[in-house]
Amino acid sequence: IFTKSKYRTSMISGFRLMQNGQWIEAASTFMSLCEQRPGDAPAINNHGLCLLQSALEEFSRNPVGDPAELPHFHAAILTLRQAAMADRGSAPILVNLATALAAADRHETALPIFEAASSLEINPDSNRMNNHAVTLHAMGRDVDATSMLENAQSNSPEDAIIAENVRVLTIAF
Repeated sequence: IFTKSKYRTSMISGFRLMQNGQWIEAASTFMSLCEQRPGDAPAINNHGLCLLQSALEEFSRNPVGDPAELPHFHAAILTLRQAAMADRGSAPILVNLATALAAADRHETALPIFEAASSLEINPDSNRMNNHAVTLHAMGRDVDATSMLENAQSNSPEDAIIAENVRVLTIAF
């Protein structure tokens, strides 16, 4: 039997592994949680994020070919899609799915998911806006991307990544 206490302990263990960049070990921990509690959107989401981070590291070491064809990218997208199906009203889970799709150069598929996440947000999320803008830029929609990044920057003026993305896009004009 998987008690609340054991669940909490496993979640904390998984988060510690994530903090240490031990993505495969963290993914395994969250996979165990998923097996014990099928349909648990947070556990599925965290499992997918670990797979995504592993895929990003793998691709950064060897950036050749179609990233979506890498096993961890493919698994991350499928897992995050499952998390989104388990909790259709979670903007953060949708952002994670869209971000995974965008990281795998699937911007056309990511865009409507970013838009769905945006419609669920009570307060605009700068991280979502930044990633959403990256997808808009990749699709050649630089005016929309710049506008979104400027909004993200007004919400999070201290965010260096957003500031750099604004700088890069405004230089392009």
